[in-house]
Amino acid sequence: RGDIDSVHHQVKRFEPHMALFLDDDIYDIWFDDFFKGIHQHLKNNGMALIEGHENHLDPLLIMAQKYEFKNVSIIKDYTQRNRFLKIIK
Repeated sequence: RGDIDSVHHQVKRFEPHMALFLDDDIYDIWFDDFFKGIHQHLKNNGMALIEGHENHLDPLLIMAQKYEFKNVSIIKDYTQRNRFLKIIK
């Protein structure tokens, strides 16, 4: 999704490329499978906290809501940027 240039250089330096980026053609499929797995394996009232790029958390929140979690919300980091997706089953 063209985000390589918007990721902080220190993040790119210390995090594996595979942990940061997905090919555009599998992005939605990967996250759909990811949320499905969270829903299947998380206990009732269990929580998943997922760090993500601020530009992608709103669409990921919508995608996660398809699985009828009790609560899906975005949490800001200390710089007031959207940083985490909080999911409660």
